[in-house]
Parts: sequence; C-alpha cells; structure tokens
Amino acid sequence: MLHGLIISLLMIFVFPEQQVNEKIDNYLKEKLSGYDKYEFEVIKSLNEEFEFVNEENLTLKGGLNYLPVKIKKQNSGNSLTYITIRLRLYKTVLVLLNNIKQKQTINIDDIKLELREVTNITGSLFETFIELDGLRSKNIIKEGSVLVEEALEKKPIVSNGDWITAITVSGNVIIEVNAEVKQEGIEGEIIKIVTRDRKQFKAKIIDSHNAIIVE
Repeated sequence: MLHGLIISLLMIFVFPEQQVNEKIDNYLKEKLSGYDKYEFEVIKSLNEEFEFVNEENLTLKGGLNYLPVKIKKQNSGNSLTYITIRLRLYKTVLVLLNNIKQKQTINIDDIKLELREVTNITGSLFETFIELDGLRSKNIIKEGSVLVEEALEKKPIVSNGDWITAITVSGNVIIEVNAEVKQEGIEGEIIKIVTRDRKQFKAKIIDSHNAIIVE
C-alpha cells in the first residue's frame, strides 16, 4: 500500500517536471537551430499546462532568459506569465592558436575550428576560414580568443608612400596626376595625397592604383 502511494506521488511531482523540460527542450531546438549545442536549467517553472507565445518575435540570448507562456484558465480566459531558464550556448567557431599583433593579417596557421561556449561573447562570430580573407586585426588579440568580426578590419589596398594615379574632372576635361599616398586606406575611403609639385588633396580610393580627387 505504501509502495503504491510513493509511486503515485512520484508520478504527480516528477513526471510534470519532465514534461516541462521536454517542452522547453523542443522549443529551444527550434529557436537555437543556429547553434551546435545548448544546455539549460529551469530556474522558475510552472505546474500548469501552458503554451509558448510570441515565438516568432522572441530573441533568445545567453544567461537568464524569460520565456513567455500562456496558461489556460477555465473562467478567466488566458493568463500570461514566464518560465525562467539559465541558458548556455555552444558553437563551432574560429579560435586563435597564437597571439596576434595589431594590424596583423591572420593566416590559416593561426586559427582552428573548435566547439566553444559563446553564451557571453559579444560580436559576430566567424564560422569558416574563408570569411577571414582580406582582413587583419584592429588591435592585439590573445591566444585562445574566439574571433569576432568587430576585432578585425579590412586590409588597406594602398599604404603610406605608395604612388597612384589621381584623377580630377573639370567639365568635360579629365586630368590625371601622379600622387603619393599619405595614409593607408581601403576601397571607397577618402585619404590624403600629395602630387609631385607638393600640392595636397583628398582623394577617394578606386583601387590599388587609382583615386578620384574630391577636394
């Protein structure tokens, strides 16, 4: 008799908890399809039947998350509340094998793909080597760091001391002059240049050999 009572109590208190966890897990599988792995811990749960709401607009993040749910009430319609979970997110990302200096180009030998927890990492993550093409570090980055887009910048196509052809347009007349670059820059950026007769201008970079004088 006592044994049967214990089993009944376990079914009442344990099974609903399992159901809630399974329901949350199924929900997270849909919402976190962009991650390779996730772990969650329920901080505040419910003992009533519920449905998730606002699924299309919900943005999940790491740390504490509040999942809006709807509870059906017999006489008073629906009641809105939250389930609170602690979430850990994992993704296969690019990780540095070496210390990287400021303005250094990152080569394939400097990085590896590795499954890492990215819960508290801010910034856009790199997931493939090809995404690094044409980029370099903005500042010093330590070995073991997960690479994010915000830590990198495009490599300049012209550098201080390079000589380019600068074009200026006056009506229907196009004038070309040779000019020395006085600061590095990427395509579309406006930089300082100096002509052979020491006149200074600002020019918009077209490519590594040409620019248009803007002022």
